This record gives sequence, C-alpha cells and structure tokens, in this order.
Amino acid sequence: MNDGENYWNAFRSHKRSATDGPTLSPWMITALQATKLLLFAMCNIVLTLGSVFSELIVLIMATNILPHTQVIGKFSRKCSEDIERRTSTTTAGIYLSLMLIQCFPDTVNLNRLSLEMHKGRCGRLIRSVVIIESLRAIGLAVLSFHVFPQLDLARCLVLSACFPLVAVLQRSLIAMMSAFKNRLGRCFIAIPHVLMFLILMSSCYVWTLFDGKFTATIALPIGVICTSIGFWESWIVTIHAGTTYDELYRLKYAIILMNNTTNAVVAVTRIICTVFVMVAAVFMDGHTELNASHFIKAFFSFHTKQHYTRLLLLSCSIIALHSFMRVISRFLAALDLHPFSFVHPLSIAPLIAYGYVRYV
Repeated sequence: MNDGENYWNAFRSHKRSATDGPTLSPWMITALQATKLLLFAMCNIVLTLGSVFSELIVLIMATNILPHTQVIGKFSRKCSEDIERRTSTTTAGIYLSLMLIQCFPDTVNLNRLSLEMHKGRCGRLIRSVVIIESLRAIGLAVLSFHVFPQLDLARCLVLSACFPLVAVLQRSLIAMMSAFKNRLGRCFIAIPHVLMFLILMSSCYVWTLFDGKFTATIALPIGVICTSIGFWESWIVTIHAGTTYDELYRLKYAIILMNNTTNAVVAVTRIICTVFVMVAAVFMDGHTELNASHFIKAFFSFHTKQHYTRLLLLSCSIIALHSFMRVISRFLAALDLHPFSFVHPLSIAPLIAYGYVRYV
C-alpha cells in the first residue's frame, strides 16, 4: 500500500483523499514549499560549517603529534610555537583526544546494543559490513596517527578530498564498459572519470616528491584506499544487487535493516582497530619517553589549566558536535530533497576549510 494514502505530507500539493475537504490554496502550497527549502538551506549551512570546524580541529591535533622542523603556514607556526615546552603527557593527550573522537560513539553504541541483545533482540551477522567498516576504521586511524602528523594542515585537507577514490574508479570503469556499446560518445564521457581517478590515485605517492622527510610512503596509500573502501555508501549502487555486495546494497536502499548483532560486532571491531593502530603509531613515531603512565595521567588527571585536559574537553565538544550533526543529517534525509552534489557538505567542506587555511 502506498504510504501517501496513510500519512499526510504537509509539503505535497494534492489532498489526501476526496473526504479530506478543500485543497490548499496556491499561496499556502508555495509557502510550505518555501519553508521546506528554507529549512533545508539552513540545516545544510549548519551541517557544512560544523563539518569544516570539526575537520579543522581534528587535523590541527593530528598535525601536531610530531614536532616539525620546518614550519609551513600560520596554523603550523601558531600550533608549534611552544613545541619545546610540550610535555609527554600533552602528547599523550593528543593521542587520547583523537582516539576518543573515533571510539567514543562506538563505545556508547556498544553499551546500548548490549542491553538490546540481553533482551534477546539479536540477528544474523552480516560479515561484509564488519569487514568494510573495519577497513574504514583502519584507514582513518592510519591517516590520523601515521600520515597526517608528517604533513601540514593544507596538505591534509587536500589529501582528505581524495577519499572518493573507489567511487570515482567505479564510475570510470562503468563508463569505459559502456563505451563499447556506444563507441565514440561514451569514450568522451569516460575520459573525465579516468582523469579524476588518476589525479586521486596520485595522492598515494606524490607527497614524497615534495617533502624528502616524508616516511609514510606505505601507510599513505593503505590509509587512503582503506578509507575510500570503508565509505561504502558512496560506491554501492544498484548494479551491486545480486552480487557479492548484495547485502550492502540492500542495507543502503533500506531493503533490510542493520540488526543489533552486526552493529555490536562492528563497534567492537572499530574500537580494536583504532586502538591497535594508535598503539603501533606510538612505537613507530619514536616517542621514547612516552609510556602508559602519561596516558593514565592525561585521562584521569583533570586540571583545566593543563593542555592535555583542554584537549580532552575539546574532543568531547567535537563528539557532541558530531551527535548534533547526525541529528541534522537525519532531518535533511527526511526532507527528501536532492540538491546538486557540489553543495553537499562532504563535497564543499574540504574546499571551504582549505580556503580558510590558505587565505583567511
């Protein structure tokens, strides 16, 4: 049965049924549509600005894990001003702040799911989701703890724009396959996708050409590719129906819903992957004076005058911002408007952040 027959939509222009009385006047319909568009624009602006602020804070933290001998840009100069007086506890606070931003939502979700599963509300484990989400957690952790600390803020923003790598590759392959059906025209359509894929793929090695001290030559492609694969919502489309990714296809298009068992396993796996990569980064980055006592002190010793406490409070504010942005994104999805991809927060936020860093 059509949902429109059961639920009234205030933004549609036709009445519910013949017994509902007179239809809305034209000015009321126009006012409702204008209100819907205004709400969408306001929420989209808030979501975009929140994404820019969150991304800048996370990248500023990540780029200041390691001391930089060559300071590039006013952001790096400001953040590295007191690098000689930084304590090991402050460095531990940066690691913990980045870890909390990635792991705290999963921890809260895991506690909620544990109660649901205790009541017997379980389901079949969807292994493909667990694998894909684990790759996303590994990719983000590798970039945050291994790659970004060796780059400046502007380069990190440019690199973060390369996350749609797999989606662009898939579009280029689809365009090339369809080129054999409609030779000349389709070949020209495939060229932009192929060029975009080559540009994004070059991000996996081009940094070594500009910075001789860059050592994350293996970690960078691993982080970019795993992160790109992990954002499966961007590259799972209707052609994946009935394939190996059929379960992901059905999840994306709400044919099936994510059950509690899969959600719980995904949360645990993401936490384990993030913590493992962070611990490996501590040993690989040469923090010889950093030990477990510094992490314990940074987490349990609360002093608002200390940098590590302020970092943890800042990470808590970012977590709260992410929760608020998640509510806004769900409201935008309920409005069911489909704007141009350029005004999507994921597309325009890196551009705004880069412009702010470079020119403001």
